[in-house]
Amino acid sequence: MLEREFKSWFFSSLQEQYEQRELGNIYQLCLEEISGLNALQRLVLDFQSLSPEQLLLGQAYMRDLKEGKPVQQVLGFADFYGLRFTVNPHVLIPRPETEELVSWLLEYCRKENLTTVNILDIGTGSGCIPISLKRELPLARLTAIDISSEAIGLARDNAIALEANCHFLELDFLEESKWEELPIAEILISNPPYISRDESELMPDRVLRYEPHLALFPEHEDHLIFYRKLAAFAVHRKDEIKSVFLEINEHDGPQILEILNEAGLEAELRKDLQGRDRMIRANFETTLK
Repeated sequence: MLEREFKSWFFSSLQEQYEQRELGNIYQLCLEEISGLNALQRLVLDFQSLSPEQLLLGQAYMRDLKEGKPVQQVLGFADFYGLRFTVNPHVLIPRPETEELVSWLLEYCRKENLTTVNILDIGTGSGCIPISLKRELPLARLTAIDISSEAIGLARDNAIALEANCHFLELDFLEESKWEELPIAEILISNPPYISRDESELMPDRVLRYEPHLALFPEHEDHLIFYRKLAAFAVHRKDEIKSVFLEINEHDGPQILEILNEAGLEAELRKDLQGRDRMIRANFETTLK
């Protein structure tokens, strides 16, 4: 089959599920995997037709996409901070706003000349945060935890594949008795479960069906429980923790700032590139630098 014929079939089959621009991006990702060539290589090699084997793979991708499965899970990977991470239904698909959180932390470390710093990631999922940080800060010591054994296993695999020496622990952070098992950390970073059950009705079906609820919704009636525990942990380790970086729901900024302020932390709210309040940095100093 000619590539242009396959493209027409791909778009007509999936146009009800996806907006045109998003569908175009999805098609390019799928075509790269189907052909084994990037856009420049396809141009240079004049890629115009699909072999029977390539067509079968393309059809399989289309079936999964039509069912609503996220393209990252269809392909088995997600790109994050210039790296390619294996993903599966046991971990959240890395998001662009989390890349911005990583950039903010790196900006802070470089400004403060923190090269051998100890960093602790709470709720690591695929390991995208600690692995990306370790690649940028090779002398830093990265520890990451998650309650999910499947997530920890995948994060370890990603760390090996991406040659990032990180330490991973399976641990329930909400159990304060477990905190003594955690190593020294000067920086705390987390993208915890923070979506309230009431908000689930507003979420895309593909997220609810295919991404782990354990990583989306806190198993507690208070959907901000992780931020309360993170603030309490920072107080518990006040002598060592220099700064805390958090990803948040854009609607919860004022409440989380209040939680942090009541714990004695001074906090700064930052917008993402879409203009939404999605990140907070906090510390115990009188003035944030």
